[in-house]
Amino acid sequence: KLKDGNKYIPENFNSDSDTSQLIAASLPSLEALSKLMKKNRSLVIRIEGHVNYPHHYPNPKKPAVGKHYVPPGMNRVEFNLWLSEERAKMVYNYLIEKGIKAKRMSTIGFGATKMLFPDTYSESEMAQNRRVEINVISFKGRPVE
Repeated sequence: KLKDGNKYIPENFNSDSDTSQLIAASLPSLEALSKLMKKNRSLVIRIEGHVNYPHHYPNPKKPAVGKHYVPPGMNRVEFNLWLSEERAKMVYNYLIEKGIKAKRMSTIGFGATKMLFPDTYSESEMAQNRRVEINVISFKGRPVE
């Protein structure tokens, strides 16, 4: 049930390493979120992005390097914050394209500060760290104009 303050991790809302692109398997969850937002027009959400950077990785203060685009001059901490926000914006932009009003959504990136598995070596757990969560900010339980 939708309730103010509840967080949801939609199935497969994950990204590949060092990219903001959601994996292809996330499309059904994106569509379901879009339909939910259209059906429940009083629903206001915050889209929260996360990254994977386990504690055993190299010093996060060193310059960021990656397989994909890295903005110039960022260290790994700055890059992780930027990337997590970009992941949240991917979902936000998808919902905008589906007709959801911008005033019903906000985004935030948490970098690697809220990993589900902070010391993982498992690819499955790393993938779960690279997630997007949906936080219900308000829901009145009935559609509004």
